[in-house]
Amino acid sequence: MFTRFLKFSLPTILIAALGCERSFWTPPQSDLLVSAGDSTYWVRSDGRTTSVRAASFLLAHVDGRFSEIYIVDQDRSFADAVIVGQRVYQRDLITGDSVLLLDDSTTREVAMRYAREHPGEMPLAIDEAENPDAATIAYTDTEIVDVLGPYVTYEQHIDMDGSWLSGSHSSRRGVIDLRTAQPVRLEDLVGRRGATTLRLQGVSMLGSASDSIRAIGDARAARAKEAIAGFVFDSSSFSLVESAGVPAIAFFVPGRGVRAAGYAFPLAPIDIPPGTWWQDVRATLPTSVPGGDEFWPGRDHEVVARYDTSGTRARILLRRPGKSREWPIADVQAPVRRVLRIPAAGPESTEALGRAFDDAVLYSGEARTASNTRSPAKGAARLRT
Repeated sequence: MFTRFLKFSLPTILIAALGCERSFWTPPQSDLLVSAGDSTYWVRSDGRTTSVRAASFLLAHVDGRFSEIYIVDQDRSFADAVIVGQRVYQRDLITGDSVLLLDDSTTREVAMRYAREHPGEMPLAIDEAENPDAATIAYTDTEIVDVLGPYVTYEQHIDMDGSWLSGSHSSRRGVIDLRTAQPVRLEDLVGRRGATTLRLQGVSMLGSASDSIRAIGDARAARAKEAIAGFVFDSSSFSLVESAGVPAIAFFVPGRGVRAAGYAFPLAPIDIPPGTWWQDVRATLPTSVPGGDEFWPGRDHEVVARYDTSGTRARILLRRPGKSREWPIADVQAPVRRVLRIPAAGPESTEALGRAFDDAVLYSGEARTASNTRSPAKGAARLRT
């Protein structure tokens, strides 16, 4: 009986042993999207080879679907007026359909008014250069601050100069829900009572900061004392950020007046209760470990980000849980903000991702790409770091 047991069990034991040895020496399979620096990296390992693709664009993953967030320039300039605005769009990677997330009503209204008051002046053609000495300037610059789950935070700067514009310079932030393409209010995140509490905290924080600046006796702080009066609390100007593993609101107080116009006063983040949407976001955030590494735990393998001595680059490594052996698979820009394990969504999503990375090679964040007479071209969204 014992001999018979060995006869049938020994091959099984050997196969299991060889399997364990192979799993020790070969890297685990992994399919990752790494958000690092100002780029997105697609890192794939099948256990034998590794491929890495990088692109300077911004992807969102909401309800199991990938989409790209991008910015389009709207040039409505005339011979004696430079009027350039920007719109923010979301494009579904599978269907290719785009949805407008943020319009630019300010420059549109300026262009309409200018056209009414200068009926004989035609808008510039697409290939005509803007007048560097134009008497009227209206310019909007929009940047993406971050994407957390279904929410995108943007920062918008508006600069206007001209005899009839009276000069206007402002900076603010806002949040948009990618699921509805609508602006997000504090009430949408924390309810009416929670929103009231956040507003009171924001006003108190701004007041404390103002008191601290006014209490400075240094003569060099005189300009700061004059400027602080121009920062007026606006509860609609805020970011949705991650703070120590939980969601938080960070108010961005716009400045007004001679000293503060065009600037903004950022307040410290205020933690808010995580909604159900936060579970997916939390899985993409790193956990710090002694020695400076960051890692993302997983059932089959862990992802590790190890920074170089300069702090400008990071190496992405794979490691099996409980094992010391590591496999380097990519070098990326720092900081590494998030790592998303790509779910088994099927070939359609994989092909769509491939097309998005191919298309991103053609993007230019510098070119003024669109007018109101032709279909807009798109440029990569710029992510503030």
